[in-house]
Amino acid sequence: MGMTDFDVANKYSSVVSGILNELHVGAKVAWLGQKHPKNGADKFIYDSIMSGVNNDLVHDFYDLNNDKFDRSFVWDVHSEWDIKGYDLVLGLRVLYLCDSREKLLVNLKNISSNNDRVIFDFMT
Repeated sequence: MGMTDFDVANKYSSVVSGILNELHVGAKVAWLGQKHPKNGADKFIYDSIMSGVNNDLVHDFYDLNNDKFDRSFVWDVHSEWDIKGYDLVLGLRVLYLCDSREKLLVNLKNISSNNDRVIFDFMT
């Protein structure tokens, strides 16, 4: 585990919050690698981003440990990503987990082709 740079996290969150605020009311957002917020774990980035969002959006959460809450889905970064029909897909701090460059590129191509907008970072 690394340490969070809070200065970077604040700037990062501000940019993503702004993008979420530009979406139309009711837009669908997929959060890849994000546990459902009601889980109470690993939600620093989510909370930081959402603190700047004043838009009514539909959020779906995809993570290996999601299965208890509405709008949360079990998702494995190492599998084929069958995620379609979103106005925005966020893959924040998740790509470094991928163990195959080839599969990652195929997944990024598919997810980019099947959704309106995608945002991924390549931070480790």
